[in-house]
Amino acid sequence: MKPFVTLEFPDKPRRLKFGINALCEIEDVLEKPITELNEMGLGVKEVRLFLYAAFREDEPEITLQDVGNIMDDYDGGWVALAAKIGEAVSLAFGEGKNDQRPVMKEREVSGKK
Repeated sequence: MKPFVTLEFPDKPRRLKFGINALCEIEDVLEKPITELNEMGLGVKEVRLFLYAAFREDEPEITLQDVGNIMDDYDGGWVALAAKIGEAVSLAFGEGKNDQRPVMKEREVSGKK
């Protein structure tokens, strides 16, 4: 199971987990690879999109409007949510304290060292 970050909202806790489907949905909407998002930065719309994509796994009926309303109730506001998104994305890529990435061996390229 992919690691996740738990967010505490007044109505209930929610998992912030970025599986492949969530990451693809984000890329489709933003028309950018997820790997280029560091250069772009996250505004309010992007934070809402990330939360929407992550929450849909557990709550398939959730809407963008619902997510915006949920964000309004988060202690710390959307900036704190953006930081939590950063943590969850790092976990999705196997970074962080629960690092479970396979060890990659360097490939030899013919004629180059």
